[in-house]
Amino acid sequence: MVRDPDSGAALIYACQCVHSILGGAKRRMLRDSDIHAFRKAFVHEDLSFSRWRGNMGVEDYDMSEIASIAAKIFKQAAHKDRYVVAIAGPPGAGKSTLSAALHDVLPQGSSVVVPMDGFHYDDAILDRRGLRSRKGAPETFDFAGFETLVKRIRSGEPDIAIPVFDRSMELSRAAADIVASDAKFILVEGNYLLLDEDPWRRLAPLFDFSIFVDVPRAVLEERLMRRWLGHGRSEADARAWIAGNDMPNVDRVLNARAQAGLVLEVRD
Repeated sequence: MVRDPDSGAALIYACQCVHSILGGAKRRMLRDSDIHAFRKAFVHEDLSFSRWRGNMGVEDYDMSEIASIAAKIFKQAAHKDRYVVAIAGPPGAGKSTLSAALHDVLPQGSSVVVPMDGFHYDDAILDRRGLRSRKGAPETFDFAGFETLVKRIRSGEPDIAIPVFDRSMELSRAAADIVASDAKFILVEGNYLLLDEDPWRRLAPLFDFSIFVDVPRAVLEERLMRRWLGHGRSEADARAWIAGNDMPNVDRVLNARAQAGLVLEVRD
């Protein structure tokens, strides 16, 4: 039996989503079981959950999990023109993977991913401030600029240019993407969106919904090692960077996080 009062709209939306996924050239190929899970999540599931134990990896995801999370977001956004979702978690948690997966599931053109990483201070700034060795820590971001951007997005301002961090060059590219006026679902992702410290806690009222990707510390350390080796660092250099920079950032996120609307527990 369908439990949701807006089940008719949900069914239409589910069909639109499945169609857009199957028809979009950039979408991943789905199995019949994926499509069934997707339809079921949108129409039949109880979506009142606030915790989810998932199997999402840093480079892959389970379609049924993504469908359930997308369904929850959709139903909560039913009567809003714009819905801003914070996707937070420590370095290596899989925030970008989750954001991209949700973006692919939502109907084409209805969502955009806004990465906080675009507000990294340039290395030249970090050198002048003596913060180069702490790149990625909260104080190495332009918080005021990021806060202003989220406020502009919430206001519905049309065609907002956003910066995107290019890891291959280790710098941010200005105006590298656009938040169009008709984008309904804004998927903001970053390490510190739920950091319960000033000034970061000022972001909380700007989000309609928040997700925290919770991954064990040991798993994060393994993922970060794979990341840096993949970017060409030697094993010794990667270990030193992780111990001196990444893991302190991980601990800061895990130990000082505000309450999230949904905690996605990833255990391996």
